[in-house]
Amino acid sequence: MTAKTDPGKGAARIAAEHDRIRAVYDYYDSSLAEQRKRDAANSGHQFNARTRWAAISGAVADLELPARFRLLDVGCGAGQDLRRAGADFARHRPVLAGLDLLPGRIERARLTVPAAVLMVGGAEELPFASGTFDVVLVSTLFSSILDRDAARRAAGEMGRVLAAGGAILCYDMRLPNPANPNTRAITR
Repeated sequence: MTAKTDPGKGAARIAAEHDRIRAVYDYYDSSLAEQRKRDAANSGHQFNARTRWAAISGAVADLELPARFRLLDVGCGAGQDLRRAGADFARHRPVLAGLDLLPGRIERARLTVPAAVLMVGGAEELPFASGTFDVVLVSTLFSSILDRDAARRAAGEMGRVLAAGGAILCYDMRLPNPANPNTRAITR
């Protein structure tokens, strides 16, 4: 049997991919050089964050959303995008939810966005009912998933939890980063 037809092998591959991702983020969290890149005081990081949020915010503003829309951030990290969405779209009173593979990031997100529903888990099996969300936000998640089957399953799950007429907003890297073998470029 191939990995595509054997659920056990598929689950083992996804578990291995999760372990790989956790190890990469453990390295990012322990490396001073990686921490400097992601430091909120770093002007390059600030520029990237502003540019990314402007693209996300503009895309959300262009959507025809219900009066009280539901937003899921897959790979929400410490909840910065959820916090921004709650603030920038407060007039809509968005219902916010987030999921991240790393428990420490979810703990920080609970402090950042206490009103959000936050869960630890992988994107390949989202713990939400079909059609739950009007907006699914995924920012630099797919470039971190090197296993293409896991990425396909995650994309399928995002589509499953999306409500009719909703939108998946994906912000990710289009170009490869030769300095980081733990990421890959994402194409259409």
